Amino acid sequence: MTTFFSNIVAIFVTFPPLSMLAFYYFFKLVHHHKKRAFHLSVEASSVIFIFANLAILSYAFDFSYTWLVIIGLMVLFIAFLVMQWKLVGDVLIKRLTKLYLRSLWLIGVVAYIVLVTLSIVFNIQAS
Repeated sequence: MTTFFSNIVAIFVTFPPLSMLAFYYFFKLVHHHKKRAFHLSVEASSVIFIFANLAILSYAFDFSYTWLVIIGLMVLFIAFLVMQWKLVGDVLIKRLTKLYLRSLWLIGVVAYIVLVTLSIVFNIQAS
């Protein structure tokens, strides 16, 4: 049973668009609203895209970039925090979290496409 769950998690991490699609249909089933389901699936799958990018980075370049990614995520969060504090005056945690997760998804999707393309090119050149 644990092998089954670990295989499901491995599939979702190695192919995050599939996990986003699964989240979308789950949230659409729960909320019955397409726009809300899409936003919730983006927010939920943003973390999975980060893990997928870390896996691709460590596989393609044989080095762990986890500490760099964590520092980058912290700097991005602090930048959003300061930006919201300067523009709004108050720090609204719910709004900050939504903005942060949606921007993480956007960065994660672009990085995923770039890293998958680079790893395909590197593997073609190597063989």
